[in-house]
Amino acid sequence: MAEFLSNELIDRVVRRISAEEQVTLRDLFGPSHVLRFARARRRVWAVLYASTTMSLTELGAMFNRDHTTIRKGILKHEARLEAEYGEPGIATRHFERNAACRADRDIRSLVAETGATAHRLR
Repeated sequence: MAEFLSNELIDRVVRRISAEEQVTLRDLFGPSHVLRFARARRRVWAVLYASTTMSLTELGAMFNRDHTTIRKGILKHEARLEAEYGEPGIATRHFERNAACRADRDIRSLVAETGATAHRLR
């Protein structure tokens, strides 16, 4: 992981999403393809990718998955957000147009609470 990455931010994001989605940490980091686990996992990936300087490879290593799986999961999460809220999200602009990204609905407050810098939120 990048040396300037806030482990506190990662911990808070993972635990908050785990609680909100009502999944255990074991389920979040596990191999299960159960829809509610997969959705929560994709949300964590999208939020961490948007709010930290972690690469897809680093996220993949953290979750024991290939970076292409992480990328596909983030894009899938983005498509779901776009369908629900009608606006493009983090990965859509970052991957396809290489523009600044926006975070998941509540990530800005998490970033502010930890004092971390949200590099991809600009």
